[in-house]
Amino acid sequence: MAAIDTIVSLAMLTTDKFSKGTASQNTQFLIPAIREELLFEVNVPKFGKVITYAETEVTYATSGQLVAHATNEFSLTHITRRGKAGGVTAVVLCVIGPPIFRWQEQLACYIQ
Repeated sequence: MAAIDTIVSLAMLTTDKFSKGTASQNTQFLIPAIREELLFEVNVPKFGKVITYAETEVTYATSGQLVAHATNEFSLTHITRRGKAGGVTAVVLCVIGPPIFRWQEQLACYIQ
């Protein structure tokens, strides 16, 4: 669940507003995620004025089998980062590979 929250936070950085953080997260695990690359696809359909929702699908990178589905709610500030705020759809694709060491995992993210 921490990986999902971290990757959704990356999606929240694609708006011009500052994020206050995760307000809520609901995750449904469908099958175990064991020693295989995982693909995280985050979709933010619309950035609201003060609240934004995101949906995340976690799948095995090779087979495409759905591992988990999550919905997140983020709180945003009224303060913008220079210019217009929100209104942009964000999609973040991340792949987490098997650990090189026991404590280390490989993470590659692409923001579209």
